[in-house]
Amino acid sequence: MIKKTDEKKIPCAVIYTRVSIDEQASQQHNLSVQERKCVEYCSRHDLEPTGFEPVLPP
Repeated sequence: MIKKTDEKKIPCAVIYTRVSIDEQASQQHNLSVQERKCVEYCSRHDLEPTGFEPVLPP
């Protein structure tokens, strides 16, 4: 038997950000700006960020 609870399930999201070239990393498209915008999106859409994966240029 499974006990039912009133606990609300919150959808989760993993944030994946990347830049292709070093110039992007130092400009307005840098990883921290992308992460902030993604977290803001999650807040507006009732999502819980559960991970963050930044990808830098090779």
